[in-house]
Amino acid sequence: MTKNKKAHQKEDGFWKNSIAKFKSVDLEYEFYNPSKALTYCAISDLIREFLGRKASIIEFGCGSGLLLCYLYKNGLSVIGYDNSSYAIKYAKLLQKSKNIKYRLRKTNVFYMKIMKKYDAVISSGVIEHFNKNLQIRFIEKMKKCSKKYLFIMYPNINSQIYKRFIKKQKKIYPLEKEKFNVNIPFMFKKLNIRLVEKRSFGLFDKESIKNNKLLNNKDKKIIINVLDKKSTKTEFKRAHYLELKLSNKVKSGFLNLYIGEVLAN
Repeated sequence: MTKNKKAHQKEDGFWKNSIAKFKSVDLEYEFYNPSKALTYCAISDLIREFLGRKASIIEFGCGSGLLLCYLYKNGLSVIGYDNSSYAIKYAKLLQKSKNIKYRLRKTNVFYMKIMKKYDAVISSGVIEHFNKNLQIRFIEKMKKCSKKYLFIMYPNINSQIYKRFIKKQKKIYPLEKEKFNVNIPFMFKKLNIRLVEKRSFGLFDKESIKNNKLLNNKDKKIIINVLDKKSTKTEFKRAHYLELKLSNKVKSGFLNLYIGEVLAN
């Protein structure tokens, strides 16, 4: 069995288990996985600020489609591509739970034909799984599909929040740790993409909240309520507003986010 086939089987196994777990609980995603929902709500608001409403977006490696759900609710036109049929099934399940529908397609983005360009191409938690050559090819493909912006997110392995997450999960997130050697500024420069901004998301776990000097006690309590799955919708909205507000001030979040602008050749 080839390495690629093993990797695809492992990925499909992950999504099969995720589908079974999500089906087994009767909860909105915001209570099923509040930390991830909080992060993607904040990122969705940032993307909307950059693009405005009604912009078109394609996501490479959309996985559960959670980020696309929030972008769709923010008024953007979205489509998601993923190489796993089980990831697509999960995304459709999440769509149904939120009573929304956007286009999904199973495809390998490296080999897809480019039929049109989108205002932005986004990707979260994908590029770190590739070696350096594939990382360049991946961003090249994103660039070819984009009219203007790229949004690329991947885990910050130096973050204490990330390290606590890995310890709790008792696993190494990537298939091979060295593949986390991602240098977005270098690749952007090489591919004539202007680095617009870098931000940090996934800012909150209970330990980080205790030590966060930028939050008052009231806001700390609100975020803890969200993480404990006890929040109201108003508290959840306040918490994801705080994550967005702090994303350009705190550098130690779970996710690095890079925004690139495609320049004319």
